[in-house]
Amino acid sequence: MDQVSEGNRTFHMGNYLEKHQTIDSWTVKEYIHADGVRIALRINESDTFWFHDDHLGGTNKVTRENGNVSTTVLYTPWGEVRYEQGEPVTDRLYTDQPRIDDDHNLYYYGARWYDPSLGRFLQADSIVPSHQGTQGWDKYAYVNNNPTGLVDEDGDFAWLPVIALAGGIVGAAVNYIGQVKDNYENNGGDLVSAMSDDIDVGSVLSSAAAGATFVFTAAVAAPVAISVAGSALMGVGMITGSTTLFAAGMTTTAVAGTVAAVLYGLDIAGPQLPQQTKDAPVKNPLENVQYSDRVLDKMNTFDDYHSFPLVVDNYSGYGSVTQTLGNNGAMYTHVNIPGGYKGSEGVFHYIIDSENILQHRLFEPFGWGSNVD
Repeated sequence: MDQVSEGNRTFHMGNYLEKHQTIDSWTVKEYIHADGVRIALRINESDTFWFHDDHLGGTNKVTRENGNVSTTVLYTPWGEVRYEQGEPVTDRLYTDQPRIDDDHNLYYYGARWYDPSLGRFLQADSIVPSHQGTQGWDKYAYVNNNPTGLVDEDGDFAWLPVIALAGGIVGAAVNYIGQVKDNYENNGGDLVSAMSDDIDVGSVLSSAAAGATFVFTAAVAAPVAISVAGSALMGVGMITGSTTLFAAGMTTTAVAGTVAAVLYGLDIAGPQLPQQTKDAPVKNPLENVQYSDRVLDKMNTFDDYHSFPLVVDNYSGYGSVTQTLGNNGAMYTHVNIPGGYKGSEGVFHYIIDSENILQHRLFEPFGWGSNVD
């Protein structure tokens, strides 16, 4: 893509390289990926910056090689920047999409332009997806009007229509083969005639429709049923204190998200559960941690989001662990555990200081941002 603004020119070469041309100089930005995730940026083969994303994959913080924070960005649910501090080193912000038109605050999503101030695409979708209910009829809608739980990264193909089509084909085939079999037995063994004579086309089409409807309904209901089962297991685990049930519930909920993403062609936001094996268990960074007085006070207030059950603290091995350098020069450990609480999906967030004291313990529903105590 070629972008021109106020005499400056920017060339975007895929997702990996950008060249910015001014009147008298060039700036080359090389993006570094790991397992398909953008993790760092090298400018002019010298300065390196590291990305720290939010739960939607958008740029939240950018740090230098020494760990100092270079940029902090916070967003509204629909993607408008509500807080920005530091030097802007990248135009890849909300959900990791490029904000190419700074003058009008527009993001380029590959096939269409998105305006976060409207919360809508500026071009109509060329396909009306039948599996998305009434929301699918809005050709300008962004992620079914659910920006805090879904992202539209690259227009992944939705498998639900294909599965429905396959069900229709199977239904038609079963009906047709049954009619051919009956004809073959009744006409003395003439297979050619059996395949064409006395075939009830209406019956074949009716079976196709029935097969497509059955498979479509089952596919739509599958992720919902799996998610409900996962939430139930987590709830029982919290009530009974069973670590096994709670872990099974979190795993089941993650599976529901994966199934929905494949069927509906959408990417489910939120931290992904890392692969674990018996040979390589993940150490719990919250083990033997001391609770600060501030954290204990908030837990004892029975607030909706600070006082979640202690049993959750046993499961950080199923979440993500990162470290950041604070303004005071000390290292802090951040633990994020995906899950649900009080009917909301989100992240159980912990911050541990360098002396192994827990300074922050909060359940953050998706879409809250990073400004909650």
